[in-house]
Amino acid sequence: MNKVESSTLAEKKFGWPLPSRRQAFSDLTKEALEKRVDSHRIENFKGKTISLPILRVEIGLPKYRIANGRTSSIQEEWVVTKGVDESFFTGGDPELYTLQEAQHEILCEMIGEEGLSEKFRDPNNKQVEPLLLDESGFVINGNRRLCSWRNLYYSDQKKYSHFSHVDVVVLPKCEEKELDAIESRLQIEKDIRSDYTWHAEAKMFKEKQRKFGYTTSELSRQYRKTKKDIEELFEIRDLGSEYLSARGKKNMWSLLNETEHTFKRLNKAMKEQKSLADREVLKEIAFHYIDDPDAAEERLYTFIPKLGKHLSSVKSELRMEFSGADAKEIDDQALQAFGGGDSSSTEASDMNLVANVFASPADISKAQDIIVETLKAEKEKVGEEAKAKYFLKQLHKTRSALNDALNLGLTPEAEIEGAEKQLDAIEASIVRIREFIKQRKK
Repeated sequence: MNKVESSTLAEKKFGWPLPSRRQAFSDLTKEALEKRVDSHRIENFKGKTISLPILRVEIGLPKYRIANGRTSSIQEEWVVTKGVDESFFTGGDPELYTLQEAQHEILCEMIGEEGLSEKFRDPNNKQVEPLLLDESGFVINGNRRLCSWRNLYYSDQKKYSHFSHVDVVVLPKCEEKELDAIESRLQIEKDIRSDYTWHAEAKMFKEKQRKFGYTTSELSRQYRKTKKDIEELFEIRDLGSEYLSARGKKNMWSLLNETEHTFKRLNKAMKEQKSLADREVLKEIAFHYIDDPDAAEERLYTFIPKLGKHLSSVKSELRMEFSGADAKEIDDQALQAFGGGDSSSTEASDMNLVANVFASPADISKAQDIIVETLKAEKEKVGEEAKAKYFLKQLHKTRSALNDALNLGLTPEAEIEGAEKQLDAIEASIVRIREFIKQRKK
């Protein structure tokens, strides 16, 4: 493709040149004011509600917004899979055809997963809400819809002729932070959770802190989430990043789309451990089950809390089976995971244990079997303890119920018919219980 063809394609599909976009907005706005076309209300824009004209523009005119929170994690993965520079999206000019084309490719994947393509494939489903653009013609709200309409229109311009032009609203000149505030309000109205994967949401919040200096408390107010929830998102995304890097799959975030609850449980279980060593041991074991969830024989978000609760027993069983684990030398990288060279002998032992238990596929499989069986044994042990305490627990409940009957039920209006029969039954039960106790004491 020569430069002329590339330029023509860029203008046709992924946005007109900036001067052309601005000129079109100027001409259409002037025409709209003269004809008094329909307007669209934007609430709380610089502290007030404004009404802006709805403009009808060619579908090729707008540009995708590259700094898009919904696509941020996918952009990271796209960079890895395509083998391009890490700064491809963050350091490039968003006007460039190559960036717009890449963003279109990413959005195509998203609309396929979300059913937007299917929805608008029916010609009866037309545009309802206008796209929201900044003064330069970048889409603040509606990137995925635009992508869907472009695909359909360029696939069959006769069938989808209604997408040859789209309705847009162009915001007045304002700071990027104000645009961000508008976008966040629109996301809240449409439920941010339905649009974002957990890791993309966390990255979006981090980017807003970096770019606009938001505190966690400010993000909490802006997105109507608790500060604790946002902090937890940051923590579990860090865990997810560590997991991917450890597996040689840095930024391959799509692999973790369905693991939010797993990383939440792991994060919580790690915080419940008393030592840094145990937190690292738990994390390393859990990572291997994230590699192979079926090995847990149950959902990881229920398995991991049990693993954390019974970590001491798990380590003991593994140490007995892998008896030579403590004899091997600790490498510097493993030692660093525990805070440097001052680790206690117990921590060093745990480090060696983990390193050796997961040294080979055969050892991993063997260790996972031991861990699962250990947790099953602990569950049975808990069941036996509960069974042993059942007798006294029920007697305590009965005594409490009788106290309530004495303190609250002995009133002039209390019904007494059948009461003596109930007392006879209680007394007979007491006789049996006393006989049982007498036999046990012999």
